[in-house]
Amino acid sequence: MIRRISCLIPVLLALVVAACAGGGGGGGVSDLVKGGEKALESGKVEEAVQQFQQAIEQGDETAAAFGGRGRALLEQGRSAEAVSDLTRAIELDPKSDVYLETRGLALIERFRETGEPGLVDRAVEDFRRAIELRPDRIGPVFGRAEALFLRGDLEAALADLEECVRRSDRFQRAWLLKGRANAVLGRVDAARADFEKVLRLDPDGGNGAQAREELGRLP
Repeated sequence: MIRRISCLIPVLLALVVAACAGGGGGGGVSDLVKGGEKALESGKVEEAVQQFQQAIEQGDETAAAFGGRGRALLEQGRSAEAVSDLTRAIELDPKSDVYLETRGLALIERFRETGEPGLVDRAVEDFRRAIELRPDRIGPVFGRAEALFLRGDLEAALADLEECVRRSDRFQRAWLLKGRANAVLGRVDAARADFEKVLRLDPDGGNGAQAREELGRLP
């Protein structure tokens, strides 16, 4: 597996909290939703689900409540339910790049579970819309690159990955995926350079270990 969703939790959580602070589709943020966000931030995912669930049951049918529960459900690996909640959040707040990006991630996870090709197409579209709303953010660009890679659109994926590493030269996962795309395309020298970059950035960590394995597979 290229990347687990948990790698993006801290970044996405901060963005979701910021979105909630703005009202997230009308009205203020209830104490239960705030409690759910705090629980999620502390890694108490089950508690977060319960808090968001209570908020919704008590009539807090806001983007913040559905988006928060969708995030927590995704962290639990309940991708189908996460997609449903995030879809509702987007209906309530269609200008939220965060909910679009998170649903894109949930769709990728769902694809990994089911192999249904249409899920990747939907993920690509969600990331595209998120990029359109917030072109300054790197997360949706990487998300789209991953979805394109899974769809087999390797040149398009590489274009997004080049943009990722241009913006952040230390983006290990982007270099790793870039190496994999180049390897599939038979660009061995480029792939080797990408994997060696990951090793320099993370010689003793998980990304470095994956890069080392990939280097061992190159001819």
